[in-house]
Amino acid sequence: MNFLLRRSSSSAPAAGNNVVSVLSLLLLLVILPSAFTSTSADSQNERHNQERIPLIFSGALLSQTSKPIPSAAIQIWQTHPDSGLYNHPSSAGSNIDGTFQYFGTSTTDNDGKFEFVTYKPAPFTTRPPHIHFKVWLPAEDGQQRSNVLTSQFYFTEDGTQASDMLLLELDEVSDTDGNPALMTSKTVVVNVAGGGTADTSSTIEQLQVTPTQAEGPFYPVVDFFALDGDLTSVVAVDDSVQTEEVAGDASEEE
Repeated sequence: MNFLLRRSSSSAPAAGNNVVSVLSLLLLLVILPSAFTSTSADSQNERHNQERIPLIFSGALLSQTSKPIPSAAIQIWQTHPDSGLYNHPSSAGSNIDGTFQYFGTSTTDNDGKFEFVTYKPAPFTTRPPHIHFKVWLPAEDGQQRSNVLTSQFYFTEDGTQASDMLLLELDEVSDTDGNPALMTSKTVVVNVAGGGTADTSSTIEQLQVTPTQAEGPFYPVVDFFALDGDLTSVVAVDDSVQTEEVAGDASEEE
């Protein structure tokens, strides 16, 4: 189509050719932009995922008497690393990034250890970046899982005022290929008798219990116990399954 832009130096172009040229150029202006902007939202999000720095969060779940708690389910949920919205009908609605898993579950091993891979969440409105979490003890004797702690983690670098047990210190690391990552770890201590309050009945020196904080209004509306702890890759979840209800645990704090 380059010939449309050529002009002879020896003679002026015919009027008809001018009309064809103008119409052709207008057609190009309509067609070409759509050819270059056909990238899907998920493709753009996938590119953003490649540019983001993963956050590797590991830790251990202990009782007040320093004993590791195996087979417990630790759940986290957070905002999107860019938009600052939750995967919840009252937050992001249907505007969900299909390349990011907004929540996940890690089951503690025999040493009480757990691990998550995610991205640092963006602030939600005026609140500082934070990660919500719940600790569930395994079901026993046909009973349902027991939720013994609900709280939130924050980041030291943001200057958030919170208990040291809820502050995550980020370390910059890189893998063998030089790819950057962030790492942090935290020990979570629960009162296995339930509740997140100190058990003073034991004479053994006891660890301080991780403080309880509000669940907030954006606990996922789907059951995500079966999801893994890698939020940087998406696993399908049956959104027809509702989450277990925890009486008296929700509040309006995000």
